[in-house]
Amino acid sequence: MADYQGVDAVSISRGANVRQLSLFEDTPKVQTVKYGNGTRVVRSTFVCKMCSGTFPKVGLRSTLCTECSERVPCEVDGCDNLREGHQKLCGSHRWRLRQYGSLEPREQPNCRLSHCENVSTCKDLCSRHYDRFRNGTPDWDRPLGICATSECESKVSNKHRYCDACKQQRARVVGRRLYRETPEHEAERRKAYYGKNAVRIKRINREWHANNPGYSTVKYRRWRKQNPMGARAIDSKKSAKRRKQIEATSIEKISIQAIIDEHGMVCHICNGGIADMSDLHIDHVIPLSRGGAHTKENLKPSHSVCNLRKSDKLMTEL
Repeated sequence: MADYQGVDAVSISRGANVRQLSLFEDTPKVQTVKYGNGTRVVRSTFVCKMCSGTFPKVGLRSTLCTECSERVPCEVDGCDNLREGHQKLCGSHRWRLRQYGSLEPREQPNCRLSHCENVSTCKDLCSRHYDRFRNGTPDWDRPLGICATSECESKVSNKHRYCDACKQQRARVVGRRLYRETPEHEAERRKAYYGKNAVRIKRINREWHANNPGYSTVKYRRWRKQNPMGARAIDSKKSAKRRKQIEATSIEKISIQAIIDEHGMVCHICNGGIADMSDLHIDHVIPLSRGGAHTKENLKPSHSVCNLRKSDKLMTEL
């Protein structure tokens, strides 16, 4: 068998050229190993050309140890990145060579939409427009920086797709859809949320109603007109509750005219005059729900607005 100095078993098995093997100027330590009926020379260590230290066999062209090779810059001109292991290129240039077959920088075309200057990533679209296109978003080709809703032209940051108003509208639509599809689960979720945030929700509702007076009345009247059977059920429930409260207290036959003759058309809550009978309410001074009696002494005239505002409160609580 020929004496191949500096040749490893892998190189001999692959038919390596002896001239290529002469690249190693330093004679490595070798070892003779028997394989079947013959023997082969196996390289066990190399000698580093920078630090003169020995290192284990890695490959045919390994002339530097791992520590030294990591201190050598990439062979591409202008690249200051360090090599990766025993390779001659840094990680970025190795990836570029495997991906595109060349070390030259590849020119990235812009997004195919004329109003977008971002670099295209897939199907000649930038990443933002491609996400919209893939998800089936309506009007996916709208410019970035403008709300994605087709009817809205509000400006938004590049990090967001919808303006605040459209986000709230979409949340309401999603909430209604979830309530229709899973009413029991959604009702439990809302109940749990209200239990954790009851104080904050009540404060927000009070502030909103103070800034929007009359809205609830108009909305309730519109609902009663659109849902007569539901309104009738609510009225029946209120009437039954009121009858039950009256039955639990002392009852007298009351004459509205006798109350007016005694107290006059004067509201006992605000002490203002009552101009018309349509604005007249007979109020329980001590509400039935608080143990008041349905007697002449506990009934006085009031404005309709004052009576509704008083609700089930005592006069001392106003």
